[in-house]
Amino acid sequence: AAVDGLTPAAAVVTAPAGVLALLGEVLVADDLDAVRAAEHALAALDRPATVITRDGTVVGRYVVHGGSGRTQSRIELIAERDRAQARLDEVRSDIERARFDLDEQRGNAGHAKEQSKLALAALREFDAQLAQRTESLNRARVQAEAAAAETERLAEALRTAEERIAE
Repeated sequence: AAVDGLTPAAAVVTAPAGVLALLGEVLVADDLDAVRAAEHALAALDRPATVITRDGTVVGRYVVHGGSGRTQSRIELIAERDRAQARLDEVRSDIERARFDLDEQRGNAGHAKEQSKLALAALREFDAQLAQRTESLNRARVQAEAAAAETERLAEALRTAEERIAE
């Protein structure tokens, strides 16, 4: 993996062939500026490469791990702690908001379940009333058909009786 401005680690190390093979994807840079300058060339490589700077910073495709060449000052450590505390407070606030929203949504879900039960009960009641009315309607139709048939039979009997009287 040859990249301008970076040196293959195998070129600066004397080691057995197995170790050199392991270093095949490792490059050495003078500093982070050299890594940034070679960023596009590194992204274009077929396989991911790891770059190590002279101060020990390790830069991978997705990871940067600080080297041991420089220690943080007390001010930097305090600032880092303060940033971490602020982030922690922010996350706690997000969790509280999410917890409140969750409780609210659970309440809404409970209310919706109750409404659903009430609606189902009302639907069942309506279905029962509809079945009862349909049954009543069917009985009335049967009675009406029977009455119509009886009327027809009586009308026929009347015609027959009038014909006999007329004879």
